[in-house]
Amino acid sequence: GIMLSIPDDYFRATCPFALPPLGEYGVGNVFLPQQQVSRDACISLFERMAKKYGLKILGWRMPLPVNSQVLGPYAQTTEPFIAQVFMAVSDSMDEDGLHSDAPANVAANGAGQPATRRNRRKAAAGLTRSRSLAALQSYSLETRLFIVRRAVSLRASELFICSFNSRTITYKGQFKPDQLFEYYLDLKSEQCTAYLAIVHSRFSTNSFPSWNRAHPFRRIAHNGEINTLEGNRNQVRAREALMTQASAFADLDLEKIFPVDEDIGSDSALLDNVVELL
Repeated sequence: GIMLSIPDDYFRATCPFALPPLGEYGVGNVFLPQQQVSRDACISLFERMAKKYGLKILGWRMPLPVNSQVLGPYAQTTEPFIAQVFMAVSDSMDEDGLHSDAPANVAANGAGQPATRRNRRKAAAGLTRSRSLAALQSYSLETRLFIVRRAVSLRASELFICSFNSRTITYKGQFKPDQLFEYYLDLKSEQCTAYLAIVHSRFSTNSFPSWNRAHPFRRIAHNGEINTLEGNRNQVRAREALMTQASAFADLDLEKIFPVDEDIGSDSALLDNVVELL
């Protein structure tokens, strides 16, 4: 695969929707199910999580233009439906268990009478929602994109998000290096230019090759061979219990983005999960 800096000019030329300035939108390369019903469910999940964490979907490039004829027999049987989703910070937010635009409507129980217990609960809930909303508004675009990616990935095992941020994008798959630029038609366009390009060809050793295990990952391109894999996994799980708050996530309950290890069967993937969180 190849990790590129966002090819902004190319996206502006190909996307049938408007994009904000570079750095003010995020884009993800997503492996979706080939089955329509499952794919629609995954797209709906993206929409719900984006709304929940203060993002809006600008649009989809779907399906991404590819040349499936270059794939080998096994890769053709496991080829995902590939799409790109574009998101930006939303001007409005909605409540889905985290925040709300509407304040709690708390009234006195009769003239001069103290509020009822129910109204006190409403007031407390309104204060909690107000704090959550204020915290969410303090999140950077990158933080929101990370939270949405984690929220989607932890809820839908049928999809895989190759990359999702405002700086880089990863094109990858289960094919040989010389097939990469033949498969993704984006990469054959002269308009697709970038100041950063990291390529990686993975030689599968301790795990079977697959589309989602191809490199680069979201943050790293790494050959693996990490001999302390199980020890690392146990250490990460142990530290999750101690990670209760982080300034980057304000008052977000960090359990919403745990477990850190998405467990796709790759030592490099675990390292990438940790680096991405850090």
